[in-house]
Amino acid sequence: MDSLGSNHARKAADVSLQTRKRIAQSILREVFGQHVADLVWFHLDQGPNPRGCFGSTPVDPMHAFEEGIVPNILSVILDPLPDSLKSNLDALALSIVAANRWDKDYPRMNFSGGFSSLTLLTADKKVGKMLLLWIIMHTKLGKDILSKRCSPTFDLQRTTAAARFNGGISSNLDGALDETEEEDESTNVGNSLKYIGSPLQVQVVDSWLREYRLEFVIPWIREMTPYHQEGLRKTVYQIYSLKGKTAKHVLPDQPFLDRRNLSKSTSTLYCAEVAPTQGTQKSQKVQYKDGKSAEFSLDCSVEELQELLQMLLAFHANYKYGTKNDETNFDESVRQMMSMIKGMIRRGNDTKNWSISKFHELLHFHVDQLNFGSLSNVDAGKGEHGLKLWAKLPSKNVRARDANLYYTDLAQRIYENRLLELASETLLPLVSPSASTRSPAQRQDGEVDLNIQLSLQLLTLTQCGETILQEDLAIFLRRQTTINFPLEVYQEAKYSRAGQQLRTIRASPKYRSTGAWYDWVLVCYQIGTDEVLYPYQVFGFFVNKKGQKTAVGRMGQRMKSQNSCLLDHWSMESQFRLVDMETIWQVVFAVSLGGGHNISDGRGSNEVLVLKDRVQDWPTLFVTHKWFNTARQANKKKRKHQNEHMASV
Repeated sequence: MDSLGSNHARKAADVSLQTRKRIAQSILREVFGQHVADLVWFHLDQGPNPRGCFGSTPVDPMHAFEEGIVPNILSVILDPLPDSLKSNLDALALSIVAANRWDKDYPRMNFSGGFSSLTLLTADKKVGKMLLLWIIMHTKLGKDILSKRCSPTFDLQRTTAAARFNGGISSNLDGALDETEEEDESTNVGNSLKYIGSPLQVQVVDSWLREYRLEFVIPWIREMTPYHQEGLRKTVYQIYSLKGKTAKHVLPDQPFLDRRNLSKSTSTLYCAEVAPTQGTQKSQKVQYKDGKSAEFSLDCSVEELQELLQMLLAFHANYKYGTKNDETNFDESVRQMMSMIKGMIRRGNDTKNWSISKFHELLHFHVDQLNFGSLSNVDAGKGEHGLKLWAKLPSKNVRARDANLYYTDLAQRIYENRLLELASETLLPLVSPSASTRSPAQRQDGEVDLNIQLSLQLLTLTQCGETILQEDLAIFLRRQTTINFPLEVYQEAKYSRAGQQLRTIRASPKYRSTGAWYDWVLVCYQIGTDEVLYPYQVFGFFVNKKGQKTAVGRMGQRMKSQNSCLLDHWSMESQFRLVDMETIWQVVFAVSLGGGHNISDGRGSNEVLVLKDRVQDWPTLFVTHKWFNTARQANKKKRKHQNEHMASV
């Protein structure tokens, strides 16, 4: 400032800098939803890191994605639904969960307040609700409900209904306001502070931005939605208009406005950091709708929304369980996912839409992987989930005493629990997951010494008489010629090799008084030279005449047309089938689309969703699957034509 010479020049620079600062802060707050924070780290040399102190630590995936993106998307989908559709959705969700035993390797759920309620949920349970919503969309009723939500007229119908609720008062007020506006425009006086978005005002705002050396903001405006464009220009217009008719101050040309000299054009500062693309082949992935923003709250078909949800689930599995091989094309897949979110979902005019930090932080994930390793190392989800076991449960065994004594006793309990965990891990080591997930070809030669032990006898079935088994299951077993009666039926089968337990399969009508538990498994059949896997739901175990351990249950009949890469959609046989237990490959997570029919009665739905392995398959599919198929543009154009037709009507 001293180099400017006269006091008048210094005063002019100071006043102009204060106005420039007000404009910049208002744009950050009103348009981008951020605020200025002059941290001490800004003044320290961060070395070659292009992101400065913001790149010195990695982004926490749990708070950025599970506590940010997921609840924002779910709120847009579920909150605007009318109470009647929410009630149907809650009933459908409850019937699916009640008819299936949820797998612990998949995100959990909580029905506090109903499925449509998003309050009182932890981060992992929000992802669990997104998983269940994705499953619901595979049912006919669920697809019908979400089709109404994806309708381009949904927003208009909602606002129209709200206007009707207000009655004739709003219409009278609107008429009065219209008359007032017409009077102001006719006299050409009006309020000088009012921004109406005229071409002249747009030019004036751009000239003011250049005057205060904020011309690098102008390219940003072109990338924004019309709502945010108007908000930014209105903010600048009102600030400058409040100056009144005071003397005009012009910023000097000296390069003291910014703390560092810029070596590149300021027009490229917006999202200038582009991470290097991995892989030798050029990416074939395209941006959804060429990066354009959604026009409606849900600007997509129900099929496109379903694809977006499964991409989000695959992304969640990728940063949770992904390996080094799953990082190929990760950055491109993330950018494509962000374009789909931006193009399909609009958060509303009273929000910043997707101009929020948690959405932008998704771009940092790839660079964080390169700098800090696997994202699972910095994911706070494990620590948040483990807090209950590590601290909350031990605290229940501590007496309420003085604060110092209480914390001393609590630390002692935590230490004792840790010792017990270490002793348990040493004396009773966990089974290696690779032992039960090998391919059928690998199992064929190595499982000669496989041992199968049946336990927890359910009942003894006789040739006639009453039984607690389902009626159709009892009739089926009594008609088999390979069975000796009385027949002992068991609820549990344990697979082991050389004394090491591999897996446990359960088939209980009332497991520990918590409801039915009928496991789903994959059964391997040899068809010619090919080995084919079929889903199979186990309803019991027994030993036949030949001494072979046998399972009874329902087999998958055929795989339906695929519209998802994360699961297989099967139709089931209507009759029971006996299976040699040595042909069972592994336990899988499957969801019966019962629509209210409980599978425990043996008359479940004829359709079942067999989810692929979330740890092994989902992470790889996020970076390898072709998520956005350009062939669907024909349907999109047809839907757009229908929207324009309805708008004209």
